[in-house]
Amino acid sequence: MTYKSKFSLKSFVITVLLLTVLLPQFGQSQFNIKIGYAGAYAFAPKSNDLIQLYNTQNQAILNEKMSSFHWLHGIDMGLRYRFNPVNIEISWESKGNVLSSVELTNQTATEKSLYYRMNSVSLGTEFQTGIIGFGATIEQGFNKIETDLTGTTKRKQLASSNPLNSKFFISFHIPGTELMSFVIRPYISFQWNEALELNDVAGYLNVFQANDNEEKFRQIGLSFCFLNGKQSK
Repeated sequence: MTYKSKFSLKSFVITVLLLTVLLPQFGQSQFNIKIGYAGAYAFAPKSNDLIQLYNTQNQAILNEKMSSFHWLHGIDMGLRYRFNPVNIEISWESKGNVLSSVELTNQTATEKSLYYRMNSVSLGTEFQTGIIGFGATIEQGFNKIETDLTGTTKRKQLASSNPLNSKFFISFHIPGTELMSFVIRPYISFQWNEALELNDVAGYLNVFQANDNEEKFRQIGLSFCFLNGKQSK
């Protein structure tokens, strides 16, 4: 039985918007709204073994091969509170990518697509001195792979998992105004448990892989975020 999280992005966004309105009422508040963009390079050897096998087995009919899975990108948003020199953050991150191929049989083109989506809600701490910060997070992940459902605009889920992840990062805080600053944050991410089961992905690609088809993702990434709210001096 697949676990379904009760956490929703809608409720998270509503909470952030409410705090955006309420927090400025407190003149000495050190709360900040964080919103930005994150990109990452994912290490996914099991996924890429299946994709390579699919490309090799179908090279005679492939008009366009399926790319390897590596790159992810998406939003990074949340709240930060500063207890000088420590920052506490709660964040929502949603990154993904789409891999596609085109098969050509008797002048009929068929597209196969895999939609990778990696979301997470996290709690993090950071030690900041000057413009440099160091920190880590503990995250609840929500990973899934989907494909198009033929004849509809909906998608079919091929794999899902809700793993525990962690990020370890360095932050570069760029001063701005009294109410805004900018942060550049390179990081490395590890998935600790609950690997993504890829058997249905292999079935969709019509390939057979005798080895273990479970994937735990590691990522090297970079996020760019604005911090809105009263800034520490």
